[in-house]
Formats: sequence, structure tokens, C-alpha cells
Amino acid sequence: KGLVAGKPLPLLESQVREAVEEMEDYNQKQNIILLRIFWQFLLNMMGRSSSPLALTGEALHQEEYVKLNGANINSSFAVIFLKTLEYWAAFYFGDLELFLTLQKQLNLVGKTSRTSSLIQRTALFEGLIAFSLARTKKSRKWKKQASKITSRVQAWVDSGDINFKHILLMLEAEMAALNKKQDKAHKKYKRVIAICSRVGLNHDRALANERFGEYLLETGEKDLATHHITVSYQSYMRWGANAKANHIRKKYATLLNEVDFEELDENDGRG
Repeated sequence: KGLVAGKPLPLLESQVREAVEEMEDYNQKQNIILLRIFWQFLLNMMGRSSSPLALTGEALHQEEYVKLNGANINSSFAVIFLKTLEYWAAFYFGDLELFLTLQKQLNLVGKTSRTSSLIQRTALFEGLIAFSLARTKKSRKWKKQASKITSRVQAWVDSGDINFKHILLMLEAEMAALNKKQDKAHKKYKRVIAICSRVGLNHDRALANERFGEYLLETGEKDLATHHITVSYQSYMRWGANAKANHIRKKYATLLNEVDFEELDENDGRG
């Protein structure tokens, strides 16, 4: 829940590291493996692994774990958890092929009506990817998928789960963008950003700015896009997701070529 709530990654990493050490003293093997999977994901996001996509490093070696425990998605919750966090990494670091492959394997959002932290984040990521593909490929299939996920999130909000409100707003912004309703899209994106800024959700503030910036580039608003992509970088850094922030910096290197990143990192401005 700390990850979903946007708790700073260095703080989470420290807490998980301590929990693993404590559980190893009591030989709680199942809990230890789940924590190690989570711990490695945190390290990947923080830039403390050789590759952000593979859950391999100080806390876990993904290939060795799969060899020992199998890759069957139905074999254990630990395998589902491992694949889900690999799925999230594919989203954050732009590996669309891996994301779509894991989506078919997991089908987390499609096969359950229940909500959980895993389902919540996965629904958001799947929705955003569906909207991206609907816009870039002019695809009815992906528009239908995006609408389906948005309706699912709307149902969760209607049932009283306030944790999904800003996620619903982000998906509604994407729908307005897809339908070329530019003013509505701007208002929705700005509202999401304002909510996330107010309640300290740096991870979703970063994501909303990133998505808004991408949309602004599509509509030719380069200066405003530069601003929002820069704020996205700052917000990912504030969250502690250094690897993702560096991904943003490299992906938009041409757009951000006049940004003084040393000054940004030193001042940690809010933009």
C-alpha cells in the first residue's frame, strides 16, 4: 500500500530491507520471497540495478527464482506477484512488447471484479497503454479496451472507493484526448495534477504530467509540453524513482536540451 500511496521509495526500500532481515531470523520463507520481489522492484525504480526491466539485483535474481519455482502463472501467488511487478516495470520503462505479453499472461483486471492495490495500479497502466495504442494506431479494438477499463474504474468509484477518483480523472483526460476534445482534456489533466500535488502523490503527479506532456507534443504545444515533462522528471526524482526520471530525460533529450537538470535536482523545484 505504501507504493500505491506514493510513499518515497528510499523510505520504503529501507523498511522492506529491515523486514527481510527480521523475517530471515524467523525463517518465514514465503513472506521473505514476496518481500524480496517487492524490494527488487523498488531497487529497479531507484536505479540500483543493472536493468530496470529484470527483477535481478541485490534482493532477487529473477531467472534463478523462475528456474527453481517455475514460470506458470497459476503456480503460486509469488509468481503472480513477480510477473505483476515485471509488468509494471515494462509500463514505466516503455517496453510495450513485454507489457502486452505479460498482459495476456496475467489478465488481472479482466478476470476479477474485486479490487486490491495490485488491481488498482494494473487497471491504470492497462488503461493508459490502451489509450496510447488507440491514439497512435487509430484502433477501435484498443479504444474499446480503454473504455472498458475506464468503466470498471468508474464502477469502483461509484461503489465508494475514493482511492480511484484521481485515477478515473486521468483516464477521463485520456478519453477526451482520444476524442480530440482538447479543452476538456486540458482541464482533466490539470485537475489530476492539482489533486496529486495537494495530497502528496508524487508518483501519480509525475505520471499525469508525463501523459499530459506527451499529449501536448501530439497537439504541437511544445513549450507547454516541455514544462510538464520537466515537472514529471522532478516528481519522479522526488518520489525517489531515479531510474524512471533518467528514462524521461533520455526519452525527451531533444525536447529538454535547454533544461538545467543540475539546478533542478539541487533546488527540487515544484514547477
